Amino acid sequence: MISLRKHILEADDRQRLCSELEASYAAAVSTIGESLVPVSETLTAHHRQQLRLLADELKDSITLDSLHTARTRLEQELATYSEKSCRMLGNQEKEVKKILLCLSQVAAVVASQGQSNSTRLGEFTRNLETISQMSDLPEIRKRLAREIVELRQVAIQVSKGSEEAVEKLREELRTFRSKLDETEVLANTDPLTKVANRRAGEQRIQDLITNKRQFSLLIFDMDRFKSVNDRWGHQAGDSVLLEFAQRLSSSVRGQDTICRWGGDEFLAILPDCGLAKANERASQIRTQFNKEYTFKADGSWIKVTILASVGVAEWKRGETADSIFRRADEQLYLAKARRTA
Repeated sequence: MISLRKHILEADDRQRLCSELEASYAAAVSTIGESLVPVSETLTAHHRQQLRLLADELKDSITLDSLHTARTRLEQELATYSEKSCRMLGNQEKEVKKILLCLSQVAAVVASQGQSNSTRLGEFTRNLETISQMSDLPEIRKRLAREIVELRQVAIQVSKGSEEAVEKLREELRTFRSKLDETEVLANTDPLTKVANRRAGEQRIQDLITNKRQFSLLIFDMDRFKSVNDRWGHQAGDSVLLEFAQRLSSSVRGQDTICRWGGDEFLAILPDCGLAKANERASQIRTQFNKEYTFKADGSWIKVTILASVGVAEWKRGETADSIFRRADEQLYLAKARRTA
């Protein structure tokens, strides 16, 4: 009887564990959807809705087949979102550069005429200010093209040149160039940690592969980081992530790239570095961030020790970015298994 009762209790525990795992998996899928970087309101809303539907389906009933299907759908949704986001950002950059070309043409026309029309120039400047507030880049380009045509006609009619007018247009051009630089930096930077984001990391890896340049990848994953968020809140977790990224950045060379791959996972891209040297550097880097982290929570300063596992892989000629990342990720999994064994 005692043995039977024990088996019943164990079965109940397993059932509760399975239920908890099912709920956690569904919640994780939903959280991933809400965490998508809002590149485009329409695009992000669509993929968030798809992930919400997937999470709702998981809440109803979970089988081995449904888990496999859910994993495949999740990977497809994230891959599609990543591809469309990168393409959209690339198109936006091209459109902004076309805007700069239009402004350059305007400045060239006025400079060559050496004449001024302060009234029309003031109107043109006000129109630029209005256009700069627009979010539709193709429409911005269309409006600027129309302004250029009108300004060329005015330039032919004016009677006397004005260096001040030329300089004013040049200042407008410098402002737009500055905005373009800021846009490019923001598009490639993780807003929390200020290191490169996944998009920039993927581009760096692809550049190295295209140039057939030797490099190694180091994938870092913080062990039990979730417990910090669960116990002290996401603000505490953000503090730990920021300090972790700073320590990691200070531990690499100037030519290396550190990027936040997602969540508490970071990537170090090491050009001109073979596997043996990469493993050696991984051990050295781990000593820098496997230490205490301090943050404020509930009015008190908290100290916690955070450890991280690392996976290392060297690029092989002919190998794709996905392939080397998969190999490094496998090494990370083995490292975490050894740590928790």
